[in-house]
Amino acid sequence: MIESNVTEKVKETIRKHSLLEGVRHVVLGFSGGPDSICLFDVLWSLREEYSISIHPVHVNHGIRKDVCHEEQEFCRDFAKGRGLELTVYEYDCPALAKEWGMSTEEAGRKLRYQAFLNRAVDVAKNYEGEVAIAVAQNRDDQVETVLMRILRGTGINGLKGIPYRRRDQGGFDIIRPLLDVSKSEVLDYCEENNLRPRIDLTNFEPIYQRNKIRLELIPYLKENYNVNIEDSIIRLAESAAEDRSLIEELSSLYYGEGVAKEEREDSILLDNRELLKLPPAIRKGIILKALKNLGLKEDMTYRHFEALESLVFSDNPSAHQDLPAGFFGERRYEDLLLGRSLEKAEAESEAITHEIMGHEVVGMDEFQSRVAKGLLPKGEYAAFDYHKMRKSYGENVLELLAFREKAPGDTIKLGFGTKKIQDLLVDAKVPAMERKEIRVLAIGNNVLWVILPNKMYRRWTVDFSMDNSTEKVLIFQI
Repeated sequence: MIESNVTEKVKETIRKHSLLEGVRHVVLGFSGGPDSICLFDVLWSLREEYSISIHPVHVNHGIRKDVCHEEQEFCRDFAKGRGLELTVYEYDCPALAKEWGMSTEEAGRKLRYQAFLNRAVDVAKNYEGEVAIAVAQNRDDQVETVLMRILRGTGINGLKGIPYRRRDQGGFDIIRPLLDVSKSEVLDYCEENNLRPRIDLTNFEPIYQRNKIRLELIPYLKENYNVNIEDSIIRLAESAAEDRSLIEELSSLYYGEGVAKEEREDSILLDNRELLKLPPAIRKGIILKALKNLGLKEDMTYRHFEALESLVFSDNPSAHQDLPAGFFGERRYEDLLLGRSLEKAEAESEAITHEIMGHEVVGMDEFQSRVAKGLLPKGEYAAFDYHKMRKSYGENVLELLAFREKAPGDTIKLGFGTKKIQDLLVDAKVPAMERKEIRVLAIGNNVLWVILPNKMYRRWTVDFSMDNSTEKVLIFQI
């Protein structure tokens, strides 16, 4: 590999934002395009310096069926050339987008991050050390994202753009080491290092809003208004991120010093008299923090915050406003109650509470065949070495198993050691109200499988992991 400015920029980004601090395994999103192949190559060159192992993942969206298989094999060969095995997830993205009522672009993003999370869970289960997920957004992507949010109408939270790192729903950090590298630098790097990336020709067609911004709006702005528009947008995003950080810090300070009067798993009571004394930005930050603590992390719009502002200033001591996902805001005389509708919560709880549908013991070949055929969907089964379980618990091991709610003292053995279930959920930032939905498959307090219904939070114990000596597999399905 030829040393380049790109490598130095990536190293500086990693240092400045602590992207690989404590990380030993990197699940790498790998499409085979210029950005992902550049990131792959750079991280591969730095693997010994940072003591990391790379686990590449390719998502076949099933959109461009004439080339998707070729791209998949290209990625497999590239990984193989570095002694790595590529994990591939295949989806029918157009069909799922239609089923979910969203654009193909939105569905593709959802499927990609779901695949990355699935692989991160597998890596965490089978290896020791912290796992992070690396994706290849670059500086140009940051500019496009901020412009797209401006066009849709956004506040300071949206102006800050794409974060260098964020925690996903499974408790893994998603990191973006290329975020300070421009697209032109990425292309130059690929050419200098003879990487020959795959090119998605749809990126040059104005069929998605992001493509229109890249192909039409940004060139127009550069030609007619500001030749350095990208630099201006980046400075705007950085400034917004700094301001947002201060607002979050002040909001947390006020939140912890008397504004939050009472916190329960399904509701938080705020002192409305104190809220009235605060600037709107801090007030909104406190409300957002409370809602996040309750589990509402997305779907809040400007309209919803305006509705909550009306509650704060309302003369009606019992005024009520509905929020997304069954959440609500309600005046309780001199207080503001934020919570989740008990009626809706109970209905959803009934809908998402899983039971073990059954278990069976099969040969290793049969198990692998079912996985390959998609008969065992990710997250909906757990599989263990049957002989290892019998060796530990005796011939009647199946009679000892219980599928139940989590209980005090529950622990699970993971790749990095034994962990209390409560600590695991806290570290994974599972909201308190969602912890009530946790189900475990356990023998006594020894947990074999942790399940958060309707989420992709699944963990298996490593005590009975399958290996080359496994002959019989015990499969559980929900």
